[in-house]
Amino acid sequence: MSALILCLVILQEAPLSAPATPSAVSDVGHQDLQIASEDWLCSQAFTYESLENGLGFSQNNGWMMADDFYSMYSWNLFRVEIWAIYSESSPQSILIQIRSDLSGPGSVIDSGTSNSMNHQDTGYSQWGYPLWYSDISVFPLEFPAGKSWLALQTIGTGNNFWLAADQQWADMSYFSSSNGGSWSSSQSVWGTPYEQFMILNRYSPALERNSWGGIKALF
Repeated sequence: MSALILCLVILQEAPLSAPATPSAVSDVGHQDLQIASEDWLCSQAFTYESLENGLGFSQNNGWMMADDFYSMYSWNLFRVEIWAIYSESSPQSILIQIRSDLSGPGSVIDSGTSNSMNHQDTGYSQWGYPLWYSDISVFPLEFPAGKSWLALQTIGTGNNFWLAADQQWADMSYFSSSNGGSWSSSQSVWGTPYEQFMILNRYSPALERNSWGGIKALF
């Protein structure tokens, strides 16, 4: 399971859409920063070849992103791995929400703020920015059995973008410009159904995916 683009960056207040062509700056020194584990709950791991966009998830703009997963059992989340662009310094805090499914992100089931974020440069860059791998420790958050949504929002300054691929694992991701007050599908916002690069790690029983499961939009 895994998961590109060359264009000029012009940061704006709200996401728009634009096509682009993938192009790596250099493969030299690239690091595949993901840790294989039996405790993976959901693996939508980053690959540069599958990178298509970066979707806003910074609190100072009211942006939040959510992507879905499916669990056979009720369990607890204790670790999240994502790939992102941080336009200023890397954030040290992030809001994490577990949301119910209402054909998109529903009500908040559980939430918490993590102040334990470990950022590493992947060695790749795109749209003039380095691409970061972020390993986030989470105070265990409970997920119910069935389909749920993971919603993330960085805390602090700067425009931050959670990296995304074209839809390939399960349902497309959703975007909120109102701190999670209302949601729109990535297809309705950017004209393309996206999914977020993420790995979720369990605290107890296993989760299995029900199917194999932006920043460019600001130009």
